[in-house]
Amino acid sequence: MAHSAEPSTSPAETELALAQRLLKQAGTSADYAASVLEQLELPREAWPSCCGSSCDPCVGTLNRIALQIKSQRARIAEAKHAEHQAQLGTGTGGAEVVDPAP
Repeated sequence: MAHSAEPSTSPAETELALAQRLLKQAGTSADYAASVLEQLELPREAWPSCCGSSCDPCVGTLNRIALQIKSQRARIAEAKHAEHQAQLGTGTGGAEVVDPAP
């Protein structure tokens, strides 16, 4: 089953629900969602790699889903930062920027 490169989520969709949905889209049991989320707590270099033994599910699939969730986290953080900057007005922390006279 094909999966989309960019998960689209509603604001109310939790990471657990997102993981479950992405696993289903990948043709993998949603029962692995908690494992995928636990994996996100580890540094990327500590993630397991595919051993080539045709495991089901392959850790490569779980890694791709974890990366999609990580990407979603980054997009949410960027959106929150942009919203915060917009609330401040100028994007400079509310301080007026003055060009010093030459």
